[in-house]
Amino acid sequence: GLVAWWMVIIILFRDVYMTVLRAAADGAGLPIHTSRIAKIKTFVQMLFLGAMLTGIVRTEGAHNGAFLHPLAVLLAPLADLILLVVPMWGVTLLTAITAIGYTFDNWQTLTRLLSGRTTNDPAQ
Repeated sequence: GLVAWWMVIIILFRDVYMTVLRAAADGAGLPIHTSRIAKIKTFVQMLFLGAMLTGIVRTEGAHNGAFLHPLAVLLAPLADLILLVVPMWGVTLLTAITAIGYTFDNWQTLTRLLSGRTTNDPAQ
């Protein structure tokens, strides 16, 4: 595969976790706090997707011998590293950090949802 399966699982888990948390909090009228790093993570993730797709197009041709220049074939693994592996590690790390950050930043909302207290009234 292009990326490690465990990296994909971390990213999918965080995205599903945040979607469920946001939907539950919105339905209960509770706030969800976001951070600048979470917004940066989304931006970096979108950049990575573009880089990954570009990397697939560029390196697939080199791996299949479509490029005539031998240097392109020789540099294809380096392009994979630069365009796929390094950015994927970065996105995975940012994803894990923001999942933990969202949990801590929204701990009160999360505990209210889990305990069934679904209003934003502090007296409840």
